[in-house]
Amino acid sequence: MNTFIKALLRPVARRLPWWSLDVVQYVLMFRRPLRIDRPRYLNDWVMRRKWKECRGNALFSLLADKFAVRRYVSELLPEDVLIPLLHKFDNVIELRAALPSLSWVVVKPNHGAGMVRVLDLPLNELEQDALILEASAWLELDYSVKVREAHYSGIKPCLLVEERIGERGVPLDDYKIHIFKKPSGEARFVLQIIEGRFSSELVRTFYVDQFDRPSFGSYALSLEKKAVLERAVEFSSVLLGTLRYARVDWYIVGDRLYFGEITITPASGLGGGYGEEIDRIMGVMFADSITN
Repeated sequence: MNTFIKALLRPVARRLPWWSLDVVQYVLMFRRPLRIDRPRYLNDWVMRRKWKECRGNALFSLLADKFAVRRYVSELLPEDVLIPLLHKFDNVIELRAALPSLSWVVVKPNHGAGMVRVLDLPLNELEQDALILEASAWLELDYSVKVREAHYSGIKPCLLVEERIGERGVPLDDYKIHIFKKPSGEARFVLQIIEGRFSSELVRTFYVDQFDRPSFGSYALSLEKKAVLERAVEFSSVLLGTLRYARVDWYIVGDRLYFGEITITPASGLGGGYGEEIDRIMGVMFADSITN
């Protein structure tokens, strides 16, 4: 669909119910019907959760809040898994005052995804002005409306400045653990590895319930990484609490494990990066977690 047609349809789309837009996007992306009553794929289950569980869910809002979740994590896990938080700002005036001294940091809001700026070096005045405009837009954005995920409406927006972890010039790999836990406490997982988080080209690999060989993709894990990821799976299960599913993101620097975020509704139920087979495998895991 070209940009002109999208611009024409946008005002109409804003007046449609969220569920109808979800259905249209889902069908266009996957070329299959969305099955809410009998979910088959992970994306089906995520859509079901969006429609039936997110509105007014204080726990979901807490876990999705990149600031509030830090306290939740610190109460359950060793505090050194948290990336050092340098500043929390409630407005761009406070951010602007701090900008001249900031370098080797990550700036982001707490109430959504896909909004982040990595500052390797101090910004000049023009770059600072541009970041302030961008940060202002972040704070004004109702992310719950953008992605049609109601639990984001329960988050008060703010700006976070974290220390950038890792080595200069080396993009961080992103280790996303899709964790599924049965009422008995038994957990299964799919590890999704995203190579080149801050680079232009992303490469994905998946491991299912083990770290010996990838089920899809080619990212090979060293013995040291396997040991750290075993801890990440254990920690992810702890953070899941009584929930049956979430995606918990981690970073590894040397032998150090760092918490990234907890995602209740990954990709808003439109995760096209899994591929059909992994999407189906995780759909079966989700079903098993709530029926056994």
